[in-house]
Amino acid sequence: EGTDSLSGIEVLSFDGGAVTLDPSKAVQLFAAGGALLGTFDTLQGAVDAAADGQTIRIDGSATLREQVVIEGLTGLTIEGNGATLEMADAPVFTHLSATDGGSRDRAAVITVRDGAVDISGLTVDGRGLGDAMPSGTSADFEGVLYWDADGTLDGLTVTGVRDAYAADGQVKGNQRGNAIVVLNDDGAARSVTVQDSTVEDFQKNGIVADGEGLTFSVLTSTVTGAGFLP
Repeated sequence: EGTDSLSGIEVLSFDGGAVTLDPSKAVQLFAAGGALLGTFDTLQGAVDAAADGQTIRIDGSATLREQVVIEGLTGLTIEGNGATLEMADAPVFTHLSATDGGSRDRAAVITVRDGAVDISGLTVDGRGLGDAMPSGTSADFEGVLYWDADGTLDGLTVTGVRDAYAADGQVKGNQRGNAIVVLNDDGAARSVTVQDSTVEDFQKNGIVADGEGLTFSVLTSTVTGAGFLP
């Protein structure tokens, strides 16, 4: 028992090497009681190791380039601390209409499905890669997708959720590029709040929320569109 102070440590190994903690890695997973459980190079790695009620903290100086899917976790908290989560170079669908529900295949930077997840202090950047998305059923390119899930998005910046700009420097007219999408498909009572957040540089809609049983709130946030397009 008690507290120890360590300095100059590169890696900590426990349980015969079964658990390795590397303080230099950008993503850390903490138990509900605050104990450090693991360190990871990717947010998805931490999500895959997480359980209900735990917290993932990202180094605020980090830029992570990946798509993240969080499914079936309740009470998970992700603290971005100013970090950036960018769309992967080759976007893939994170939600398929044939297996996950709905009428559209969706390629999102971060997808939360069938759970309850709070996300704070994170920039989500689609990098204008809507054109790189594979073909699919009414395919949509998205920044943040909540599907049959609860949670709070606090202090997020969601940007670049669009195709590459047209030759005239304007966003294209393709019907995709929704920055934040919250959909309740099964009619169960759920609540999602967006607060103190900024949504910008998107192609179709800044925020979409729909579905019976959904309570959706937007508080002290800014949504900036491209304005009139001829």
